Amino acid sequence: MLQINEWEDIYNSKIVSAEQALGYIKNNDRVVLGNAAGEPTYLLQKLTENYEAYENVEIIHHVSLSSGIHNQPEMKGHFTFNGFFLWENNRRGVDEGYADFTPSFFYEIQAFPQPDACGCGSGHGQQTG
Repeated sequence: MLQINEWEDIYNSKIVSAEQALGYIKNNDRVVLGNAAGEPTYLLQKLTENYEAYENVEIIHHVSLSSGIHNQPEMKGHFTFNGFFLWENNRRGVDEGYADFTPSFFYEIQAFPQPDACGCGSGHGQQTG
C-alpha cells in the first residue's frame, strides 16, 4: 500500500526532459493534450520543431489556446490534429482537409476511451500506439 510520504519519490521518478518525453511518441501514435491553460506549449513547440521525424501522429485536443503550430499545412502526413472544439487557430486545417473535428460537449469527454500508456490511470496526456 502506498504510504503518504512516498508520493514525492514516485513523482520525482516520473520527471523527464521534454526531449525524453517526446521520445516516447512513435509513428501512428495518438497524443492527447492538456486542455486550455493546461496545454503543454513547450512540448508542442519541441514536437513541431522535429515534425519530419514523425508520421501519422494524431494529436487530440479539447480546447487549444496556442497558435496552433501543430496544425499547419506542412504538418500533413506527420500530424493530424483532431479538435473537439474549433476556433481561429485550428479551423483552417479542418476547412482545408488536413485536420479533423470531433464535435462534443465537455460532459461527454469522460465517455471517450482513456489511454493509459503509463499505467497511472489518469488517461490524460498519455500516448498510445
